[in-house]
Amino acid sequence: MKAKRWMGIAAAAALAASAMAGCGSGETAKETTAAQAAAGSEASEAAAEEASAGESSWPSGNVTLYVPAAAGGGSDMIVRLFAQAMNDVTGSNFVIINDETGAGAVAAETVRNGKPDGLTLYVPHTGFCGTISAGQYDHSFDDFTIIGLATTEGTEGNGIFVNADSPYETFEDFVAYAKENPGDLVGGVETNKAGHNALLLLQNEVGFETTIVDSGSSANRITSLMGGMVDFSTLPTATAAPYVESGDLRCLVTLGSLKCQSIENVPTIEECGYEPCDLPTCMILLGPAGMNQADVDKIHEYLQQANQDQTLQDGLAKLGAAWEYKTQQESIDYVHEMQEKFDTAYEIQNR
Repeated sequence: MKAKRWMGIAAAAALAASAMAGCGSGETAKETTAAQAAAGSEASEAAAEEASAGESSWPSGNVTLYVPAAAGGGSDMIVRLFAQAMNDVTGSNFVIINDETGAGAVAAETVRNGKPDGLTLYVPHTGFCGTISAGQYDHSFDDFTIIGLATTEGTEGNGIFVNADSPYETFEDFVAYAKENPGDLVGGVETNKAGHNALLLLQNEVGFETTIVDSGSSANRITSLMGGMVDFSTLPTATAAPYVESGDLRCLVTLGSLKCQSIENVPTIEECGYEPCDLPTCMILLGPAGMNQADVDKIHEYLQQANQDQTLQDGLAKLGAAWEYKTQQESIDYVHEMQEKFDTAYEIQNR
């Protein structure tokens, strides 16, 4: 392609020289000027194309990370750890903007409509899949550049928790009552987020029905559970572990396939005879559609470097999370797989 373009430029220059040699009229001069301008334009386009396909200069300025969560929450803390690690490896400044408006839709739109230079990025967790499934956001992941993700896959996930004074000592007790009394138990979730959809998948897998209410963030759900406003809640095991240790809560089962390390003697859903229903919480790194692949590749170079940062890994461990590096294609496949699971949960909810 480049060879043809430069041949075109050479031909245009030869044509101009021939015309000048043939006569010295003003008309010929105009033709010559036009030919030179065309040649210059072709050369500029070729240079721009070559620069676009060449090495990336990312980040060429401050990078703004939009987080659809309140400051101080789990998602915010994970992104701040990530931002600090990226600050260190790039030498650039990563600025965090917390914007929960419209379940994160406003922040998503800001990034979707931004310049595809990699300086304006969106970092939701997998709850964004639920927002899309529920129609709270009119676009999909196809309207963004999926760059990468930090996943808790391989670490602890969600569990079913009850108040320590609850009559349900085991998951079997809980299920038996729920089956005999459909809709009687009230479960607290954060609507359309991972814990909510995991509960829908669990009910479909095990075959019971409860009344599900929106109790907000993990901290609010714990308060509701301890205050007796709900009978049970889905909660991240690492988040709720201190309340189990203090004797305020009890964990009946974990919804993934891994044994719980932060709480002793808790069976997995597989050990109870059912398929895993958990939806791991992942922090997804998104940019506007149409980003230069060279920039995406450069971001991944830095992601791999940041992943070696011990402060980042230690901080994530305290939050019950871990950063398992995935390539861009692996991230794309993972996100679409998660979206399918959230879509399934939403279909179950609306049967």
